[in-house]
Amino acid sequence: MINVPMAKKIKCIVWDLDETIWQGRLLDGDTPKLRPGVTDVLKGLDNRGVIHSIASANDHNHAWSVLDQFGISTYFVAPQINMGNKVDSIKKISNSLNFALNDIAFIDDDPMELEMIRSMLPEVVALPANVYNGLLEMPEFLPDYRSDESPKRRQMLQEEVKRNQDITKYSNIDDFFKSCHIKFTGRLARDNDFLRISELANRTNQMNINGLKYSRDEIASWNKSCGRYSLVASLTDKYGDYGTVAAAIIDASSGKVDVNGLWISCRVGKKGLPAAFFTYIGKFADKLCFSELKALYTPTGVNRLAAFHMGIYGFKSNRLKNSETIEYNLCLPGEIKEFPEWINAECEWS
Repeated sequence: MINVPMAKKIKCIVWDLDETIWQGRLLDGDTPKLRPGVTDVLKGLDNRGVIHSIASANDHNHAWSVLDQFGISTYFVAPQINMGNKVDSIKKISNSLNFALNDIAFIDDDPMELEMIRSMLPEVVALPANVYNGLLEMPEFLPDYRSDESPKRRQMLQEEVKRNQDITKYSNIDDFFKSCHIKFTGRLARDNDFLRISELANRTNQMNINGLKYSRDEIASWNKSCGRYSLVASLTDKYGDYGTVAAAIIDASSGKVDVNGLWISCRVGKKGLPAAFFTYIGKFADKLCFSELKALYTPTGVNRLAAFHMGIYGFKSNRLKNSETIEYNLCLPGEIKEFPEWINAECEWS
C-alpha cells in the first residue's frame, strides 16, 4: 500500500465579524451589511465538513442577534464573542471543539490582530479578510476525502457542545455517561464504509497508532484479501448520532492478528469509546480463535494519546530493537475487558 503524508487541511475557520463577515462596526453604532457572497462561502465550507466559529470583540447578544437576522448564526459552533483577546478566544475554541491549533485558520480585517495570532499562535493559519471569497478554492479547504458524514459534522459538534454543558449538572462523570444512554455498534465494514474509513485515516492524528493514511481504494483492496478485515464502530446517545467514529484494519492471514491501522475520533475519547473499540477488536480476534492481538505503535509527535489508551486498557508494550516502534500485545481472551458499564454494545462478528 502507498502511504503518502497529506497536505495540511483546515478543520475549523474562526471568523472575525466587523469588516470581515459584514461591513460596519457594531460598537460604533453602524448598521452592518453582510459581505457579498459570504453566505455561499459559509454554506460551501460547511457542506465539506469545515467547522465555522467566531472570535470577535463585541457584545455577544447584540452580535448574535445580527447573525440571526442575516440567517447565518446556525453555521457557527462554540463562538467567542466578548471583549477578551483573540488569542485566548482561539484557544478556547480549540479546547471546546477538541481541534489542535494547526487544524484552525483565523480570518480578520485587522493586520495587528493577524500579526498577534501569527506571533503567539504560529500553528494557526492567519488570513486577511479580503481573501474570504476565495476560500472555497484554497487547497487547505478542499478535503481529500468527503463521506456522507462530512455535511453532518457541524451538527455533531453542536450536539457535543450541549453534552459538555450538561456535564456540569452532574457531580460524577459516570452518572452523566449513564444518563446519556450511549449505544456502541461494532461491525465489519461494508463497501459504503470504505470512504469514511479513509476519511478517518486522513483526518485522525492523535488517535492514529502509526500515522498511516489510506485511500478509499486501498481500504477496498485490503478487504479483498483473504484473512484481512476492516472493522468500524459507531456511537449514538440521547443527544444525537456521532456517526462512524472508529475504524481498524486487521490482518489475520499469517497465523496471528495484527492491527495494521487504527483510528478513533478524538471527540469520543473521553466517553469510553477507545476501551469499547479495543474490546470489540479483541473479541473479534478471539472468535477467530487467536490467542494474541498485536498492534505496532509508531510515534508521530502527535499520537501519544493512542499509546496512552492502549496502555490504560492493558496492552503490554515492548520497544523493538533499534527502532522507535513499540509493539503492543494483548493476550486473548484473558486480557479482554468488558465494555464500559455505561455503554450498551451491539456487535457483529461475521
